[in-house]
Formats: sequence, C-alpha cells, structure tokens
Amino acid sequence: ERWFCRNKECGDSIPMSLSELEREITSILNLLAADPGLAEYADTDIFSEPSLEIRKQENEIERRLSSPDSDKDGLQNMILQCAAKKYDEYISVRHITDRIKADFEKSGPLSEFNTDLFERTVAEVLLGSNGTVGLKLKNNKEIRKETTANDTDRNYAKNGSGYTA
Repeated sequence: ERWFCRNKECGDSIPMSLSELEREITSILNLLAADPGLAEYADTDIFSEPSLEIRKQENEIERRLSSPDSDKDGLQNMILQCAAKKYDEYISVRHITDRIKADFEKSGPLSEFNTDLFERTVAEVLLGSNGTVGLKLKNNKEIRKETTANDTDRNYAKNGSGYTA
C-alpha cells in the first residue's frame, strides 16, 4: 500500500500499510492520553498565524495609520473590532483545546486504533516524505513522535494537500 500526495507539485508517495498507519496514529494518540497537556498551546503560539480576516483588518489599520487624513474615531473603532476578533479566535481555540484535553484524559491508553477518539480530536494526518507520521489536532496543534537526531526530514503534507491511498 502507498499513500500519494494530492499536491500535484509534490508527487511524493509513502509506502505504508493502513494497519501500520493506524499503529503510528495510535502511538501518537497514546502520547496525548498519557499527557493531554501536549495538546496545549503556549499563549504566544495561538496567534502565530492569525486568520485571513484578521490579517486583512490589520493591514487596513496599518494603511489608515500611515494616511495623514485618517478618521481617528473610525480607526479607533476598527482597532477595537480587530481586538475583539482576536479575542473570539483565542476563546474558540481555548474551548477546542479544553475539549481535546478532556477527551484524552477520559480515554486512557489505547491498545488499538480508536476511530471515535480520532474523529473527535484529529483534523489531519501528516505524513513526512520519510514515512514519519504526525497529527494536526482540531485546534491546529501539530503533534508527532520525536524523531532521531539524524532525521532532518520535516516536510509534511499540509493545508489540504494530504495523502490518499
């Protein structure tokens, strides 16, 4: 069995059976069950990549700030709206993270692949071109087993380019 990258520019294929992939995923899920805090973000990581909507609004604020004839009240209102959107995103990520952690706290160690837990907590399976497996959780936190010091391949299929069988 092989997994082929859906990104036409990539063209990678990973030889891995479904049972081997499920074993690797189960291993990572067990890491999370043993330490649900791994699903946690450092507060600085949550906004490492703001949403497109927030980036657009920040760019518009910057544009208006550099304009000598900008409406100060309108600009102040726009800054407050942008801050409110950032707060809403933070609360959403915080809620999803808390739910994921609770799922893992309840799960305990897994002896086999758990489809229900996987579907509740995982957004994407990330495959490295060297066959390493990672998970992107529903809060966008990426988790993978540590690799050896010689393993420098960290290229994962991301952003919808994933692999198909």
